[in-house]
Amino acid sequence: MYSLLLGIYIIVCILLIAVVLIQRGRGGGLSETLGGAFQSMFGPKVTNVLVKATSVLATLFLLLSLLLAKMSTIQSKSLLERVEKSESTSHK
Repeated sequence: MYSLLLGIYIIVCILLIAVVLIQRGRGGGLSETLGGAFQSMFGPKVTNVLVKATSVLATLFLLLSLLLAKMSTIQSKSLLERVEKSESTSHK
């Protein structure tokens, strides 16, 4: 379960980075570098879609971050505790 959520988390991170880079900002963004081809290819309302996609991806990013952090504290102890535990069992 943890590995599946981690995979989804990585995909959400990559998509969030891509959507933010495509958006037109104060400096023009990556869409201006492409000569406006992105907006002419997908139409003038692409900005609204990108804003909504950013909101959804940012919310997913936040929720998955919290969930993975909670799962990692429940799932295992720190690395030092695991090493000490394995050393104490191997000496017996």
